Amino acid sequence: MTVSSPVSSASPTSPTSPTSPTSPASPASPTSPARPAGPADSVPHLGAPPRCAVVGSGAAGTMAAYRLRQVYGPTASITVYEREPVAGGRAHQIDFAGTTVEVGATVLHSTGLWIKALLELTGLEPGRGGVQLDGDDEIFGFWNGQRLTLTTKAAMASLGLGVLRSYGIKSALRVTLATRKLARAWHRIYRLQLDGEVFDSTGQLLDRLGLRHYQERSLAQALREEGARDDFVAEVLAGITRNMYTQGSGLNALAGEVGLAGAGLAGGSLYALAEGNQTLFAKALAKLGVDLRLGTAVDRVEAGSGAVRLTTAGGAEEVFDAVVLATPLELSDIALTVDGRPAPYAARDYQSVHVTLVAGQPSRDYFGLPPESGLPSMVFVADTPEARFCSLGVTGFSPLHQCRIYKFFTVDQPLDDQEVRRVFDQVAEIGRFHWRGAYPVLRPAVEPPPFKLAQGLYYVNGFESAASTLELDAVAAYNTAGLVARDFPAPAGPAVS
Repeated sequence: MTVSSPVSSASPTSPTSPTSPTSPASPASPTSPARPAGPADSVPHLGAPPRCAVVGSGAAGTMAAYRLRQVYGPTASITVYEREPVAGGRAHQIDFAGTTVEVGATVLHSTGLWIKALLELTGLEPGRGGVQLDGDDEIFGFWNGQRLTLTTKAAMASLGLGVLRSYGIKSALRVTLATRKLARAWHRIYRLQLDGEVFDSTGQLLDRLGLRHYQERSLAQALREEGARDDFVAEVLAGITRNMYTQGSGLNALAGEVGLAGAGLAGGSLYALAEGNQTLFAKALAKLGVDLRLGTAVDRVEAGSGAVRLTTAGGAEEVFDAVVLATPLELSDIALTVDGRPAPYAARDYQSVHVTLVAGQPSRDYFGLPPESGLPSMVFVADTPEARFCSLGVTGFSPLHQCRIYKFFTVDQPLDDQEVRRVFDQVAEIGRFHWRGAYPVLRPAVEPPPFKLAQGLYYVNGFESAASTLELDAVAAYNTAGLVARDFPAPAGPAVS
């Protein structure tokens, strides 16, 4: 849950102007609220852009709106529904210990083109990566549930040297080369999208990039085939994926390699937004001039007869030409039908993740450290039954308590106060947050739902069966909005495409 990573070590030229192929149309003033449903709304007016709705306002929903605005221009009607009182999706922050703390996507990756496009749209500037209270003296620790098997400075050079000393050059080199190979293959998606290619399914997209086989086997299997040592996979690489996905080396290799790329194996750097990563999406949606309806849950979506009828939990009905679902259907409680029958998608298991925040100081004894040693700012935890938590890392500083704030990730159940006090010598405050479904359970060979469920009805989050980060959600959303553009060609006019 901490890194929004692409899997690319370089990016094409970032969009630079409102008229470039990769930037949205010039931000328009907010569109008028959509009209109540009526007979005249059942089909689009000839020559007019389609009336579009997007359900969800995180990375996927915001990028879908970005691309729709880019295609259909500043006057097109785009309504975004968000059941929460704020936009942002899995980029979420809460108040704790006298400050604001990220409990979702904590850092972003420098090679993510579409997140960068939203940054440019909003004028927000990337800040330093992560929470670096000690600068170059930040320490990473890798813990197997009983002892720290590796501690290094957080700088990539130091981490790389530590890995070489502990696990040998062969394992480290082969894993790095494999991750960079995947990154180069994935990087092609941006050029394909800028050239106008769209994909009806995740499998079709992965086939085009030559990456389908990564999604069909586990990370452990793929790394063993590359020649990685089993202890390196279990103690270091699974620790990285457990921090990102709360899932170990049994997850599919595509998602696992994405996690390793986000940790720096494919180059690039990490950054965060000083105002909070969540603010990116609210500001982007405002710039795009959409009709953003916060605190408005969608109850039903019914596709058929050339239109899509959307009903909110409050009972309001509207009819749209195209509806883009940019939220996991398994978590949304939306009743979805096509021609009166349940929509054709298979429900997936999602990972329940608990965030436990602690303002205090961890115990050196708990991690087997001598009294004079420095404490790791990030502890990656091996996939072992001895470990109650998936990771522990610094996520801020409390001005109220004058101490660091740490964040635990656990699966299914939060850490109780007694468990926290076993890990910490000093505890000033404890807080908790629950993600009902942070990510799908990323098993190998799961067939993702299609991007297009029916005429006028589209689904971004099917791609999450393969891998999930904010940038990958944005890539999937750009593709999904491209399918809308294919099905509803833009009329001649001011759109930028």
